Amino acid sequence: MKKKLLSILVILSLVLSLMPASAVFAFPSSTWGDAGVYDVSWYGDGSASTFTVSTPAGLAGLAHLVGSGVTFANKTVTLGAAISLSGKTWMPIGTDGNPFKGIFNGAGYAITGMSVYGAAPYMGLFGLTDS
Repeated sequence: MKKKLLSILVILSLVLSLMPASAVFAFPSSTWGDAGVYDVSWYGDGSASTFTVSTPAGLAGLAHLVGSGVTFANKTVTLGAAISLSGKTWMPIGTDGNPFKGIFNGAGYAITGMSVYGAAPYMGLFGLTDS
């Protein structure tokens, strides 16, 4: 009986390990990087040295700007409120070709509900940073 149960568990684990992650975990179908979802209005003309982001769409706007080549070098982005990223997949801030080079100040606020999509090793709130 124990051998049979163990055999079933081994087979089940092997089958699950062969399945793609999308079959096991339900990822949201839309991303914060989709057109019309992100907000870059807080950035203005980009001439300021400090910026405040207070919404999920604003944080997604930061990811969009950095992905478009805005480095934020010598600039500070401060979180102005707690942010929930649930409901959409997060696209990390900064890529191999476009790293974030600024200062990010969380100001003690939490960012919750994040489901990350990206290519390892660039996964997380930030994909790639550089000083």
